[in-house]
Amino acid sequence: VLIKDGRLVGERYLEGFDKKSFGTSWSMAKSFYAALIGISIDRGEIDSLDDKVSKYIEAFRDERSDITIRHLLDMASGLDFPEHEHEIMFFQDDHLDYALNTGRGKEPGSVFEYNNVNSMLLGEILLQATGSKADVLMRDRIFKKIGIDQYTLWRDHSGNVMTYCCIDMTARDYARFGLLFARNGLWGTQQVISKRYVDE
Repeated sequence: VLIKDGRLVGERYLEGFDKKSFGTSWSMAKSFYAALIGISIDRGEIDSLDDKVSKYIEAFRDERSDITIRHLLDMASGLDFPEHEHEIMFFQDDHLDYALNTGRGKEPGSVFEYNNVNSMLLGEILLQATGSKADVLMRDRIFKKIGIDQYTLWRDHSGNVMTYCCIDMTARDYARFGLLFARNGLWGTQQVISKRYVDE
């Protein structure tokens, strides 16, 4: 999908697919859920990216207590990073329980490691900060505002939103989200996400 000056100017699909076909985001979903963190900061529900995760997740009041939300978003939390890179989390019934039981292996902020556990924790932070699950927030705070109404947001078998992956929607609607950021968080006359957060 190609957008120029806010207008759809071209699109191309493989045989058997068209503008109504869904594709799965996989890890691109991380950017969607990270946007919700920014909106919660804009609303004063989360004070700062530098808030400790332990402020929102009681289980982190241990050797992981110095990990911040920024560390999670920067993929620099220092949480354990095994050879299987936590791919086995995808096959668990309870992805959040798996993430909550991941220990600390390195000093937070010391190294970049692309760790799905970091992003899985975002849903619990959002739930504790807002009282709502991340898929509900996504619907109300982003999708309704930018005109996305056909989608699937995956949950695990225990009902936890899989905030590290797995949004299904059309290529056109993925482009809408990209356009929101290209417009510095502005959609029409509404500032959906603050420019300050988009810039950061």
